[in-house]
Amino acid sequence: MLSLIGCCSLAWLMTSCLSTIKAELASLTGEYVAVLSETDAGAMDGRASAVRLEESIPSLWARLLGRDGDTVFKADLPSSSVRFDWTTKYDLKVTCSPCDRNKIRLQRTAWRAVTIAYGIDSDSHK
Repeated sequence: MLSLIGCCSLAWLMTSCLSTIKAELASLTGEYVAVLSETDAGAMDGRASAVRLEESIPSLWARLLGRDGDTVFKADLPSSSVRFDWTTKYDLKVTCSPCDRNKIRLQRTAWRAVTIAYGIDSDSHK
């Protein structure tokens, strides 16, 4: 699924960038979905990845108010460095490898009933 979205930096305001969903995985209960997307902002800003949690079947009000999901992880890294898996019905494990900690922009530990744990493998080759 491809979609064009407006991006947030000043350079991006003059253009749009391409965001691609790379992976989706429903929770063990089917109540939530984790979505990995990658945004390509071009040569100057490179790629950014995000993990978003969403309700599988949001209410009409949640959708209208934009409360049917939220981003829990963002990094200025390609999506090939980010993986996730549901370890229990309400526990999500996000793994980033190789991962430069300085490129992580958001790392939430909870959203609604979901607890998020992280495995960050620093890029030791630099």
